[in-house]
Amino acid sequence: MVLAELIPRYSLHIKTKIPAGFFNLYLEGPFDITPGPVDAGCAQKDAIEIDPVQSFKNLERFYSNYNERFQKETQWLEEKKIDLIISDTASLPLKAGKTLSIPSVLLSNFTWLDIYSGFPGAESCRSLLNRLEEEYSQATLHILPQLHLINDVIPEKKEVGLLALRGRNIFERLKHELGPSLKNKTLVFIYLGEAGQAGVAWENLPEISDCVFLSRDPLPTQIPNLIILDQTYYYPDLIASSDLVCTKGGYSTFASAFSHEKPVLTCSRKNFCEYKAMEDFLTRHRVGHIMESGSFLSGRWGNDIKKALDCTVKGKVRLNGEKEVLSILEQILLN
Repeated sequence: MVLAELIPRYSLHIKTKIPAGFFNLYLEGPFDITPGPVDAGCAQKDAIEIDPVQSFKNLERFYSNYNERFQKETQWLEEKKIDLIISDTASLPLKAGKTLSIPSVLLSNFTWLDIYSGFPGAESCRSLLNRLEEEYSQATLHILPQLHLINDVIPEKKEVGLLALRGRNIFERLKHELGPSLKNKTLVFIYLGEAGQAGVAWENLPEISDCVFLSRDPLPTQIPNLIILDQTYYYPDLIASSDLVCTKGGYSTFASAFSHEKPVLTCSRKNFCEYKAMEDFLTRHRVGHIMESGSFLSGRWGNDIKKALDCTVKGKVRLNGEKEVLSILEQILLN
């Protein structure tokens, strides 16, 4: 994790709508946090389907008071005496940095311009897309971790290895606390996010009798071989302790799975162009198995789990992206 590499060396100021408690789980040392939205994000209908109409509405709302929002952004940067901006996908800080002659780095495997441009009806929202493009073009550098989309908006680019949260194997703890239910079973960790419950026929999981499924998502609790764990379990630890990771096609969980040499089971995602990068990487390197979304939603995953378990990850991914990023950032700060 890049922030963990930075915090011992630099004064860290974080602006985000993510609760501070999240960062306390991963960062040791002092940091300053300012709550607030930095981009519009992407709206989801359920675990795998994007809502393009609502996403564009959210983007339009985010930009509705643009001048005021931009002024507040530049004021915040000046008040905090920021020397370098690191943006995880958000584009507004990049333009604010350019205005103040502060170098800025986009550290992300995609841009929101990539995502929104791929939505149906995108051309009718050209003014919003143009604003995103103009903001992204102001970045000093785009650092692209593996599993990325290439764009021609930011001229300067550097590719690095995976950026991943890493955990430790806690299988003995799981075996002690969950009892004999894990014995001689394939352990599958499910991560679909807050919207994960919608759409999947979870009642069919008991048909896969040789597997036990673990999750921290708000999924049904009455499924015999589906165990819902609380927040005392660190999700990278659960990835490190499982045989297979079942997840929507997205960067962070893929990266964490691959960094622990775990194959993934995932499904196609309509209207979300980041999935193209995921699909390409899985297909070329054979580090996971992709289901059609209809089959995924059926919950009848038995044969697909076997196909995913036949995949291997070791030696197929580029690790330690955090170290590469730190080196790049330090070079920028020294210039």
